[in-house]
Amino acid sequence: MTKNVSLRKSKTILFLFFFILNSAQYKVIAKVDLNLDKINDNVYKDSISNNFIFEYGKLNHKKKNDSIFFFSNYNKEAGSVNFKIIKNIITVKFTYAPKYLDHDLLTFTYDKQKKDWFLSNLLSYRTDALSERLMTEKCHYKVPKKLDFSFKKNRFDDIQEKIIDNRKYLSKCSKNYLE
Repeated sequence: MTKNVSLRKSKTILFLFFFILNSAQYKVIAKVDLNLDKINDNVYKDSISNNFIFEYGKLNHKKKNDSIFFFSNYNKEAGSVNFKIIKNIITVKFTYAPKYLDHDLLTFTYDKQKKDWFLSNLLSYRTDALSERLMTEKCHYKVPKKLDFSFKKNRFDDIQEKIIDNRKYLSKCSKNYLE
């Protein structure tokens, strides 16, 4: 009898622990029409891995999910992701090295035919920590249509490698001092 009670208690504790762990990891960060079908969808963010889940609501209440691993190589210790959706535009502010204010602003626009989000604009902010007056450089990059960077299929590393590290897509830069 005591064995059954203890087994039941341990199962209950295990279930509660599993529920708390799962509910703390993913949080709803937006309720907005993602796929332009006039039905609100949910956006969940994993606070540990910086992954997203787009849950599309349907008229017949069947939901479709997209798992977004765009920042999968950057967990919460490596960088933080702020996410904003206005109409059919997703703006992502990815901050890393927060001590030096380094971040990138990525803008994605929804393509209704391809049912995906594609990079349309990229701004990069870098601070030179060796500069006496903490010089910050703000750079705008042209994003060629032929590269077709998808929020669902690509990774941030692809953008780093093909656009930011490649100066041929650099449109303009300006320098400011933080002091």
